Amino acid sequence: MRIKEVSKDSVSLTWDIPTIDGGAPVNNYIIEKREASMRAYKTVTTKCSKTLYRVTGLLEGALYYFRVLPENIYGIGEACETSDAVLVSDVPMVPQKLEVIDTTKSTVTLAWEKPPHDGGSRLTGYVIEASKAGTERWLKVVTLKPTVYEHTIISLNEGEQYLFRVRAQNQKGMSEPREIVTAVTVQDQKGRYLLLKITG
Repeated sequence: MRIKEVSKDSVSLTWDIPTIDGGAPVNNYIIEKREASMRAYKTVTTKCSKTLYRVTGLLEGALYYFRVLPENIYGIGEACETSDAVLVSDVPMVPQKLEVIDTTKSTVTLAWEKPPHDGGSRLTGYVIEASKAGTERWLKVVTLKPTVYEHTIISLNEGEQYLFRVRAQNQKGMSEPREIVTAVTVQDQKGRYLLLKITG
């Protein structure tokens, strides 16, 4: 049995037809589930004619085992069980309030807040990506611990403009990015304020 897809409240299972059918074709499958903390299995459905089934109504963040029992006209066969517990989760929501808190002639410091929801799986970190303004190419700058909400990007080219974005990450994958909407010019804060004063 294989896990085909996992979301925040469902798991899609797929399996192979039994090689030994007991003298009659398998025409039905019984699907069961149990939470990892429980001993007893509960029936999900007694009517499944395909080798694919989506179990819905699961608790986000919970661990489940699943098993499938083949059935033919003579009765029910031996169960096929998932070897590992499946964590019901989704990718995290987007990090919040990404902003530039400082710039120098070679660095930009970003700060953000954690996403409102981790997707049911504990956050494993944040990924910062950068792109030179006017290009479509995003490059990964750094992967940070999940307890870090601020980072200084170094070795940038003075006077150039960059876009930045941050993604939250958990076991399931990465969130959509939170992006700085306007390009950031790499320059000293003092120089920037002087320029604003002259042009303002």
